[in-house]
Amino acid sequence: MLSDTEVENVITARLDKTRKVLTEKAKQYAQNGRLGNFHDIAGFMDVTPLQACLGLVSKHIIALKDFINNPDEVPAEQWDEKIGEIIAYMCLMDALVFEDLQFKSKFDTVTRESSLKEMLTVFCGFGSKE
Repeated sequence: MLSDTEVENVITARLDKTRKVLTEKAKQYAQNGRLGNFHDIAGFMDVTPLQACLGLVSKHIIALKDFINNPDEVPAEQWDEKIGEIIAYMCLMDALVFEDLQFKSKFDTVTRESSLKEMLTVFCGFGSKE
């Protein structure tokens, strides 16, 4: 069994790898911001950005399930890659959840009787509320 220190080292190494992968992938995929592709896929598929993210990570989770069912057939590099991809998607999903909650909290401050100007103030910071 791994010691607590060894587990902490595994976690630290994984987080470092994940940050590096997310940074590299952002250069490749984030022309519309890091979450832009999830919004684009959501519009294309008529789902939410969170559902789009779940759909994309699902293939990695299914592959991981297959790895778990046949662990002796999977090289260490594939475990590393698959676990890393899932963690990266979970980080992006975390950002999507934060974005969604931020939007909802702003939306909740706008009443049904609000004018367009008030809504623009709340959502975009334009003008000032009267």
